[in-house]
Formats: sequence, C-alpha cells, structure tokens
Amino acid sequence: MPKSTGERILDSKTYAATLVAFTLLLIVLAKFWLPNGAIFNVSAVGATSNIGVYWDKNCTKRVYSIDWGNLSLGQTKKVLVYVRNEANDSTILFLTTSEWNPANAPDYLSFSWHTQSEKIGAGKVINVTQSLVVSLGTIGISNFSFDITFEGRKYYQGDANKDGVVDLLDIVMVALAFDSKQGSPNWNVNADLDKNGIVDIFDIATVGKDLGKT
Repeated sequence: MPKSTGERILDSKTYAATLVAFTLLLIVLAKFWLPNGAIFNVSAVGATSNIGVYWDKNCTKRVYSIDWGNLSLGQTKKVLVYVRNEANDSTILFLTTSEWNPANAPDYLSFSWHTQSEKIGAGKVINVTQSLVVSLGTIGISNFSFDITFEGRKYYQGDANKDGVVDLLDIVMVALAFDSKQGSPNWNVNADLDKNGIVDIFDIATVGKDLGKT
C-alpha cells in the first residue's frame, strides 16, 4: 500500500535526523579514538648529488619522503635515517627545510637534527635522527607538509665569507648585516646563514658554534 504524504515527510525527517546523528557520532569517535588534536603530515626528502639518504645502514632503500604519522599536541616524533657521502672527498653535512605549508606551520612545529655541520669522509655512513615537536599551543593546523634537503657542502655554515675558516671576519660580516632583510641597506645574503630571510641572533649563534673550525 503506497505511503501517505505525511508518512513520506516523516520518513524524510527520520532520514535527516539519522544522518545528522551519524555525522555527530563520527565527530565524537574522531575526538576520542584519534590522538587529541591529531595532525596528519608528510615531508618530501631531497639531497644534493654527493649525498645519499637511506632507511637502512646498508644503504639499499632510498628515502624520498617521511610520513610523520598522526601527531598529538605536545608530542615529539623522531625519525632515524642513514646518510652516506657518495663523493670521493669529505663533505660537511647540512639539513635545511623549506616549502612549509601552511606558511605559519613553523610557528608551532619545531624541526631539528643532531648532526648539523658534521664532517663525513668519502664513502662513510652516519645515522641522522630528525625530531619534530608539536607545540601544545598549536591552533588552526590539521595537516601540513614541508621539504627536507640534505646538503653536502665544502664550508661550515658559520663561514659567512667562505674563506675556509670561521673567524672574527665572519662575526663582523654578520654583525654589519644584523637585523636586515632583503631590500635593507645593510642586507648581505651571505650573512643570512640559516636562509630564513633575516639576519638575526640565530645567524650570530651559528658563527659562534662553528668558530675556529677550518
């Protein structure tokens, strides 16, 4: 027997109410089943031609990306990779990050590593632990991405003038460009050692850390 108009309207209301209830249930389950404030993210990994990044110490499985997994507010996640100097002479290892999306992600996420400016002999392999810390105050970020680049360089990061030694001349170069950005009258791109677009206390600290190295 066909349903009356009133019964059809009632069925439609029941369906809508069921759909709303199901949606609310999914939200509740996401809140309690997933880590509080879970953040889904990934990093692309690149390297200069003289550096190889691998998942295993035998250097057979290349690293092209890192899936940091589901991160909770206040969590620290560590990822271990193996880095090989694939050149015929020693090199100094640097790691840089770029292409953060969203752009304000670095305000809440802190990326670090333990081997910055480490010298690697030809053909040698070292392990590199990368750490990502999610601030407890993180807001407005449900997922993010950024690129990690492993670089083999000839000079220490603190060697601003690239003369092969980190000394007073490098301190002076950074000091003269202090608090400058591109377009500033005292801007010097070589003094921006961490390449964050401004010559600041971190660049001075970098020179201090490498001071005396040749």
